[in-house]
Amino acid sequence: MVSAITALPVLVSKLTNSPTLKAQALIVGYGLLKGYSLSNIKWLCKQFRLETGNGESNVFKSFNNAFGMGCVQQRQHLQNGCYVAPNGENIGTYASIANSVYCRYMWDAYWGFDTDKRSTGYAEVVGTKYHESAAYVAAVNAVSVSNWGTTVALTLATVPIELFLIKKLWKF
Repeated sequence: MVSAITALPVLVSKLTNSPTLKAQALIVGYGLLKGYSLSNIKWLCKQFRLETGNGESNVFKSFNNAFGMGCVQQRQHLQNGCYVAPNGENIGTYASIANSVYCRYMWDAYWGFDTDKRSTGYAEVVGTKYHESAAYVAAVNAVSVSNWGTTVALTLATVPIELFLIKKLWKF
């Protein structure tokens, strides 16, 4: 699931023992590969930080759930199980952070938000479906994303590697 475009930031996250940097790198890498605008990718990084308490939540640390995703019942997903939280909520569990991040993009596709991935109204459209609170989008927008510049720079630095591999594999 990890591609060349996420390799450098994921390596740095391992060296610095930072699962939050790894999640951000995967959000940025997959977002770029799927054609999302940088502003919407940053919003997804903010959503990740809000949903996981800056990567400190038990659900993120124990079950690799980067977005507080519930246990999926009806769409294609990458969850490997469910966890019943102390509040009774069924939370999806993932084998890896990469699966959780990719599953979030699958959620967008399932609900038809692929058409909004470059839109300036993405946060409002997605936020109303993702969470029932009218204040959700404002809460996500208020979150700061530490290491944003570093994550984007490290991810973009690997684009030539990705292009080289594509050229070699597809014999361009």
